[in-house]
Amino acid sequence: MTPDYELLSRGARVAVLEVKTLKASVISEASGWTVERPSAHSWSGTRKDNAPARVASHIHKAAKQLRRYAEPKVLVFVNEGTMADVLDLEEAVTGHQTYGSETSGYVINTASKRIAEGRIREDRWLIDLYIWIDTARGPRTVFPANGPVERHPARPEAVWFRVTSDAGLTVTREVFGCVPNR
Repeated sequence: MTPDYELLSRGARVAVLEVKTLKASVISEASGWTVERPSAHSWSGTRKDNAPARVASHIHKAAKQLRRYAEPKVLVFVNEGTMADVLDLEEAVTGHQTYGSETSGYVINTASKRIAEGRIREDRWLIDLYIWIDTARGPRTVFPANGPVERHPARPEAVWFRVTSDAGLTVTREVFGCVPNR
């Protein structure tokens, strides 16, 4: 197995890079959703959030592909869907998600602890740098069951970096020219 890309600097390989795509999820019973149609003009869909598990599956596959390389390992997620975001990467890696603020108080959701401490227990730290890319999304309208209609404008692509090692920080600074929050 080979990496998708090699990152070069002055002709020398400085990192290996794997790209994984999170495809858009279609809301249908065939894709695991419970779809309710209370009238001819409305519907709703529910499903257990599986985004952290999908992210973890890609982490596991990438770690297997990159394990034999000595250079820093970079995993790039290209997110084409609206049912996942960079917080799902954080949840898969750490096993929890924190909601709230100092003012409101915090809630720590540990539902993904078994994912982070399962088959990616070691794999998640093998990756030195995670890059999450949300592809551009057109405008959308959301019709909540118990609230006003929400109109969301189009948004451009967004890129996030998550560093897990000093080697990942070096790649982020020297190859990508930025300094992420640690």
